[in-house]
Amino acid sequence: MAQMIPQTMEEDNNSFGERQVFEALKKLSDDYTVFHSVRWNDRNAKNTVVYGESDFTVFHPKKGIIVIEVKSGGIECINNTWSYIRTDNGERHPMKNPLKQADRSKYRFLDLLEDLLKDTEYTGRPQYCMVESAVWFPSISRRDVIGTLPMEFHPEIVLFETALDSPKKYIDGIYDFYEGRKHTRLDNTSEEMILDAFSPLYRAMPSLKSKRLEQEEIFIRLTKEQNSLLDYLEEQRVAAVQGAAGTGKTFLAIEKARRLASSGKVLFLCFNQFLRIYLQDLKNENPRKYENIEFFNLPQLVCQKLRVPSVDVDDIIRFLENYDVYDWGYKHIIIDEGQDFNDDEIERLYDIALLQEGAFYIFFDKNQFVQGREFPNWLKNSECRLVLNVNCRNTFSIADTSGKPISVEPKVKNKGVKGDMPKFYVCDDKAAGIKKISVLIDQYRNNGYAYNQICVLTVKTETTSILHGVEKIGNHGIKTIRDNRNVLFTTARKFKGLEADAIIIIDADAKTFADEESRRLFYVGASRAKHYLDIVFVGNMVDLEDMVSKIGDKKYPTPLIGIARSLNVKPLLN
Repeated sequence: MAQMIPQTMEEDNNSFGERQVFEALKKLSDDYTVFHSVRWNDRNAKNTVVYGESDFTVFHPKKGIIVIEVKSGGIECINNTWSYIRTDNGERHPMKNPLKQADRSKYRFLDLLEDLLKDTEYTGRPQYCMVESAVWFPSISRRDVIGTLPMEFHPEIVLFETALDSPKKYIDGIYDFYEGRKHTRLDNTSEEMILDAFSPLYRAMPSLKSKRLEQEEIFIRLTKEQNSLLDYLEEQRVAAVQGAAGTGKTFLAIEKARRLASSGKVLFLCFNQFLRIYLQDLKNENPRKYENIEFFNLPQLVCQKLRVPSVDVDDIIRFLENYDVYDWGYKHIIIDEGQDFNDDEIERLYDIALLQEGAFYIFFDKNQFVQGREFPNWLKNSECRLVLNVNCRNTFSIADTSGKPISVEPKVKNKGVKGDMPKFYVCDDKAAGIKKISVLIDQYRNNGYAYNQICVLTVKTETTSILHGVEKIGNHGIKTIRDNRNVLFTTARKFKGLEADAIIIIDADAKTFADEESRRLFYVGASRAKHYLDIVFVGNMVDLEDMVSKIGDKKYPTPLIGIARSLNVKPLLN
């Protein structure tokens, strides 16, 4: 089966013809990648932004790209004047030449590929990729066309309803007509660059080719709002984008940085050191992809510019007020995890971006204001504020458990992937708790999870955790730095902005839910889980009853029933 991106069509797509073609193209072999509804924008000769969309973009690494324009209903072409005829009432409506519509996307994609592959000209083995156009009329046969199709509509590149049953024959016919193999030469690196260009990081995480879990396939999509948001913001220089955990803020921020990088150097700031390291690793693995973008947290940036080992808040403010004295060099500024930045820092960074005539974007989660602050002035006064509504990371069950303590309802489209109910293990003492953590790690490892897909998070501090000083559990190494050979153990606060397939929350007790800040920290930690969430609780039934009483005011027959209903978890006695 072909790799379809997105995996399913959006429910609000009203084109029956596109749905027919989507299902037909699924039948292609797995060496084809099919992108549905690729939206793009560009500046024309008048320097105004123009928009376009390709109904279907078919990519084969050995044959190239075909841009397909789909037109359902009846078709009429008389004297090169086009109309489509509605099948329900026979009404005629004017339409544009569908091949010319496909050509708009074709030429935009050719420009894109020329830029992507230009450096290969000097390698001794230049890379190139064919891009050509085709048209598909899924509602009619060739004889049903009223009038005469123009000369450029060669029979080989115009498909009708008959192609729905055996699409490979007709798609291969298009490639043969254009001699795609002769005009395409791509190595693995070039292939990945093209796939990435048509499916930006924020739309397909972690890998376009990952089929390990069915759930992952459904996560490879965002809603129409998220997909079109960057296009909507194309000419917006300043924006504040709010979204709950899992709505794709970081990936959207990265994609915005990549778009801005073509017009000037981008400073990408985040608060969390783990997240900064992760982003820097991405750049180190693919420098070209993140060219003209630099990832920092603010103290690190200031230390580098001032050439000192450490700075305090006053040093940072003084630096920002005198940034032009130093080698600044950035035109655009993007801030991720904006809720954790000092208000004075954000206001000065905003001023700098405006003085540089650049863009300023800040991404934040209002539910993660764990510092206990009121909504800051930069948020209250922002002219352009947008909200990401749909969770694209967590299963519905995990999103529900994460949000329970702070009364955040999960917004997963059609409940997305419901997933397994998070499990809550009650352990009598520290030794039993550590043993349960070991069993859970064994379970995930036996089911094919890599170490970097499993993470143990404490909602307290590393020094007050039951894992303080523990370097090995069973056969598994425990490290406070993420790598591929050990399980990461860190705090929920430090892990903000990141995610793991399986999260084990530890050290939760009544204090975890005693105040708003602590509740939000639980939300931060639990919402890092993509597919599985486990909570290991150490204490007796009295301790558990105390915890339940802090989560809510309701009375329950037993502590186990209370924790089950309060957090939407499955309680298990160890």
